[in-house]
Amino acid sequence: MTVQSGRLFVSFHLFMAARIFRFIFLLCTVPFFFGCITVFYPLDPQREESPHYRDGRYQNLYDDSAIVEKGFHTFLYWKLFGDVDPPAVEPLPQDPPEVKLLTKDDFYPPEGTLRILWLGHSTTWLAATVNGRTHHLVMDPVLGDVITRPRISRLPLNKEDLPSADVVLVSHAHRDHLDIESLQFFARRNNATVFLLPSGMTLWAQEEGLNSIVQEWWDRTKAGPFEVQYMPAQHWSKMGLNDTMQYHWGSYWIRIGNRNVFFAGDTAFSPHFQDIRHRREENLDLAIMPIGAFKPRWFMKAAHIDPPEALQASRVLGAARMVPVHWGTFGLGDDRPMESLLFLKAILEQRSPEAMPEVVAWTPGQFIDLTLDNLNSD
Repeated sequence: MTVQSGRLFVSFHLFMAARIFRFIFLLCTVPFFFGCITVFYPLDPQREESPHYRDGRYQNLYDDSAIVEKGFHTFLYWKLFGDVDPPAVEPLPQDPPEVKLLTKDDFYPPEGTLRILWLGHSTTWLAATVNGRTHHLVMDPVLGDVITRPRISRLPLNKEDLPSADVVLVSHAHRDHLDIESLQFFARRNNATVFLLPSGMTLWAQEEGLNSIVQEWWDRTKAGPFEVQYMPAQHWSKMGLNDTMQYHWGSYWIRIGNRNVFFAGDTAFSPHFQDIRHRREENLDLAIMPIGAFKPRWFMKAAHIDPPEALQASRVLGAARMVPVHWGTFGLGDDRPMESLLFLKAILEQRSPEAMPEVVAWTPGQFIDLTLDNLNSD
């Protein structure tokens, strides 16, 4: 055997090994794509009365044909034959991010302080101490594994050490954002916990025994000192075989005192960010933006922003600061655990600081504090 033929032999077998790995990965991933192939979810007849429901499904504000056209056949093509995007940065570590361990006390900030804690993936906790009482709001809580997707970075503390939540926000019905075990955990902890859910989920919430408020885009809800407004996102939803785009999806604007926080959920980049800015004229202190699961770009772009788009969206919203989430916890795309954060940092090094918001490149378990003013007694 010549050297050249030997190299071809090795290359061929490496190629076949990669394809076999992808096939095995596909077998493990199919249940995640379907939500769970054995589960059918309740469809609320009232969903058809929503102003955002037509043609048999919930709609986005802007053209979503690229989402609708990506069926299971596209998913199969990605996993079996799709091109692999080159690394966004090099060198690219394979290890997950460092997790900073939290204590129970970290969830009780000083009087007059809003604390934003990141627990991994999109799970973000807001704790505000007002008049001697700490109020707790948690967004998209996923405290364990996702079907076929074990955590690659641990929760920053045992979930039993978490405080009870006063209000839980769910952006949309995908399993890495809506985890029924986590929601039931909070419901058992405190039967007064209020769950803010997207339009179309009334019947589902009733069957799960959740004390819920179901929201349309632009609805506002008062929860203790928090005022929460459900906002659009450019995305989709699916939990089982029968519910594709039958529950709505969105983002959140949270106001408390003089502070405003935006939580983007999952979203593509679209003019909806400008629509949100037109609706809210207040100064936006913090944008919580997803940056991960952005590869391969040809597949993910229709539903997931990448790091450059997250910065652009934060600028459109007029955010003073941005924190990146939706990276380093679950392997959902082709990007490596640290790739999206390192890509974000590389962009920041190349651009003028005046052209973008301040970015806090945190890691799971870290938090930031904002001083509160203009608070009333509730």
